[in-house]
Amino acid sequence: MLIDFKGGAGLGALEKLPHTSSLVTDLGGHGMDRTLASLRAELHRREAALTAAEVADSSAYRTHSDLLGAGSGHHAMAHLVIVVDEFRVLVDQFPDALAELMRIAAVGRSWVSIWSWPLNGPKER
Repeated sequence: MLIDFKGGAGLGALEKLPHTSSLVTDLGGHGMDRTLASLRAELHRREAALTAAEVADSSAYRTHSDLLGAGSGHHAMAHLVIVVDEFRVLVDQFPDALAELMRIAAVGRSWVSIWSWPLNGPKER
């Protein structure tokens, strides 16, 4: 998942990569609200899968799924990577997003990575 608060100028070129699920920009109106709701739902889905498999993390889930075999109904749990360009702008425009992303990173620490940076580096003054 790519979150770009420069209208897609920073991360837009990565949108067509095969494992990119979405590009959220500041131009999308309520896109961030929908994104946070989607991430909460994904977190809940993954927590339920771990609970049902009676395992603590994604590594144990993968091992459990491998032992059960392909016909078990358990599917591999991919890592979720969230890349944010202009994190400061994101937090300024959506203050609740910081707490939500930190919660997602904490609860999903075995399968979530959140990366943030200005892709151009710091601006000179």
